Amino acid sequence: MNFGDFSSVVQLGVGLHLGTALLQIYGEIGLQPMIRSIARMQNVAEDPKHPPKDEHRDELDALVSRFEVFKIQMFKQYKQYLVANSVNSLILISILVFISYWYSEPISAQCSIIFVALSILPAPITLFCLWLDATSALRPLLDASDSLEKKMFG
Repeated sequence: MNFGDFSSVVQLGVGLHLGTALLQIYGEIGLQPMIRSIARMQNVAEDPKHPPKDEHRDELDALVSRFEVFKIQMFKQYKQYLVANSVNSLILISILVFISYWYSEPISAQCSIIFVALSILPAPITLFCLWLDATSALRPLLDASDSLEKKMFG
């Protein structure tokens, strides 16, 4: 095996990590149930024919505020994962430069394993960790939203 045999894998890793770093999939998919629930309750709260109780309106305002704080916290945490994936991309780019100079040199099995692991593992791991953290932090808000919806819709 030569270093050049791993250039495609490392290139894939660079693309994977940059793509994962720039992808905010949780914001687009994971938050939708909460966004829809809040929108339904706000529509009911704005209906002049059936105004909600003041305590329900106050509870909805508090829930919306907590959700906004959650989104800010999630964005801050996302930036940490963005930095981690960007750093890994830079490391992989450095490896690509190294490979281009040593293309036909033999490579050890340990080095090939490191190249493959650095290319493939960190991006899905960081994405999974972000998804898990965000889901567990969102769960209490979803529970509060469900409870308030039951109160408001009877």
